[in-house]
Amino acid sequence: MFSKVFFRYISPFSIIKNMKNPVCKNCLNFSPLDESSSIESSKFGLCTKFGAKNMITGEIKYDSAINCRNDASKCSNFGFHFAPNPTRSII
Repeated sequence: MFSKVFFRYISPFSIIKNMKNPVCKNCLNFSPLDESSSIESSKFGLCTKFGAKNMITGEIKYDSAINCRNDASKCSNFGFHFAPNPTRSII
């Protein structure tokens, strides 16, 4: 019986999930948690497309980007609301 590790080394093709889906850090709506850090070093961030406004203070609390990508009613795994940001390089 062949192990998965052995098969991975002899297979000329790799199967990477979500390879063609857009990346949040390249989206116009993505905001890194730490504004002083670079986008490349940021692992988590916020999605400025989705959130909730506090009706008393007017403060907007944005949803996390990972939650938006995991929610089918928001951006979902496919990045339905992805908007390319021309100032960020597409990877």
